[in-house]
Amino acid sequence: LLCAAFATGSAYRASRLYQADQALTAWWHTNTDKSRNDIHRYIDLIRDDPDALDFYAQMLFQNEYYDAAISEMNRLAELRLSADLLADLGRAYVATDRYQEAHECFARSSRMVPGLLTPHYLTWQLLRDEGHTAQAIHTARQIIHFKPKVESHLTRAMQKEALHCLILCHKK
Repeated sequence: LLCAAFATGSAYRASRLYQADQALTAWWHTNTDKSRNDIHRYIDLIRDDPDALDFYAQMLFQNEYYDAAISEMNRLAELRLSADLLADLGRAYVATDRYQEAHECFARSSRMVPGLLTPHYLTWQLLRDEGHTAQAIHTARQIIHFKPKVESHLTRAMQKEALHCLILCHKK
């Protein structure tokens, strides 16, 4: 957070960002009402800084303030849209039972970075949870045959889970 403020030459802004960062970190570590309320002194500053806003939105999500997280993630999307942000926003919509909006986020994320497996995986999980078995099976097959832009232990785990689910579905 501080690098951008120092780069612009604003010592006051850097100082305020440092204080905001300290408030966010305190909330992250203590998760108390007091630490969360302290953040509100810096909310305008946080909302003007994409990195701070991203951190704040993630903290809201992790602490299950889903509606607030959605609001801040949408604000962040206006500043800096990314495939990862859309996937996170979709997760927040799932947590609030707003499934159509979640599907839209996952689809947009997938279109932004076609080689990213995560949005397909999240779509598959949502289809399973909604009970759309045929669509879930179709998506699981796509996941298994998907060639991710970057292969990692996480992408292999997603593909392995989809394969395992298909095997179980086939045995039924």
